Amino acid sequence: MNGIKNGIGGQKNFNLIDIDPYGSCWDIVDAVFLNGRKFKKRLVIVCNDGLRQKIQISGAGDVKQLIEIKRKYGNNIYPKYLEVCKELLKQKAATRGLRVSSFKGYYCGHQDQMTHWLAEILNDAE
Repeated sequence: MNGIKNGIGGQKNFNLIDIDPYGSCWDIVDAVFLNGRKFKKRLVIVCNDGLRQKIQISGAGDVKQLIEIKRKYGNNIYPKYLEVCKELLKQKAATRGLRVSSFKGYYCGHQDQMTHWLAEILNDAE
C-alpha cells in the first residue's frame, strides 16, 4: 500500500484495480485517489474487504477511516456496511472529479463478515 501511496503505478492509466487486503480496504482506496494519478474514462474496482468483521466486534469507533461516516450512521454500521462502502467510495472518487456510476456488493464468508463489492467509476472529463 505504501508503494501506491508513494506514487508507484501513478504514471499508468489503469482501468481495473483488484483490492484484496487483510482487513480494511480504505487506505488502499485513498492511495488510488491521490492527486496526480491519471484515470481513464472508465475504472472498475473490485474489492474483498474484511473490515466488517472488526466493526461487528468493536463498532466503527476505533477505525480512523470511518470516523466521519460514524457521525452520520452511529457506531453500529455493521448492518449497513455496504451502504457505507458505496457512500465512502462516492466521496473519495468525487475528490478527483470522478463519479461512481455503478456499485454492487454482498456479504460473504463466516457469518457474513466479509464484504465483496464492485464499482464502476467514470471520468467524465476524459
